[in-house]
Formats: sequence, C-alpha cells, structure tokens
Amino acid sequence: MAPEPLPTIEDLRALYKEAVLAMYERLYQKIRALEARVDELEGQLKQDSHNSSKPPAGDGLNKRVNAG
Repeated sequence: MAPEPLPTIEDLRALYKEAVLAMYERLYQKIRALEARVDELEGQLKQDSHNSSKPPAGDGLNKRVNAG
C-alpha cells in the first residue's frame, strides 16, 4: 500500500487563503456587532429626563441649560 501523497504548495496556499478569509469575515462581523452596541450604549448615555421616560432624579448633578 503506497503512502498518501503530501499536499502540494498550491493546495496549502488555497487552504491558508480560505482560513484567512473565514477569519476576516468573522472578525468583520464581530466589529460590526460591537460598533452597533457602542452606538446603542452611547445613545443611552445621552438620555435624560427631557428626552426619555427617566425621572429627573436620574439626571445626576449636571444641570441642563435652557437655550431660551
């Protein structure tokens, strides 16, 4: 019984390229998900009693300046 032939350099390059592209795709999707989460959290930080259903006591010590 003859041993199985070793993969060629072209085979190895193709496998490597596929692995790199798969890793890139996973990382890209993770980055997009994290960017969406950051946007969501930043939106929550911008909310106060004037633009949400939060009570005024939840606004903290920073006073909002009326532009008027």
